[in-house]
Amino acid sequence: MAAERLLCGARSIADAVGLRPRRVYHLAEAGILPVFKIGGQLCASPSALEEWHAAQLARAGRKTTRLV
Repeated sequence: MAAERLLCGARSIADAVGLRPRRVYHLAEAGILPVFKIGGQLCASPSALEEWHAAQLARAGRKTTRLV
């Protein structure tokens, strides 16, 4: 199994899911976005973000698209 490269920083996460960094902070604080902190910096697994994004699209009744 190859190691997955993490996305670190709100801007990287925001770019991956099509949000603004401030919205990433808000969703992270609310426990909605699948992120975690390393040394105070927000980080996320690209595959976890893809799963989250697909679930959001499914709830909205849209076709799933690949992110990163």
